[in-house]
Amino acid sequence: MVDRLKDSLTELEPPICTRCGIGMRWFMSKLESQQPVATVDHRFVCPGCEGVVETETEFKPVRVLAAPRTVADAA
Repeated sequence: MVDRLKDSLTELEPPICTRCGIGMRWFMSKLESQQPVATVDHRFVCPGCEGVVETETEFKPVRVLAAPRTVADAA
């Protein structure tokens, strides 16, 4: 799950502060929901006025099937 959060940041462009007109810095991200579409909230803080902006990224969750642990489990 951590890899998905990191991947969502690479595609995210930091917003511009409406008060200062400068690029905001990433502060934190958190997973909000997983079903049916995963939602990650990203928070950015302005280094000038310390204003906070929240943006959202959505992606379709991937279901991973586990492999059998032993040969007996596979049968």
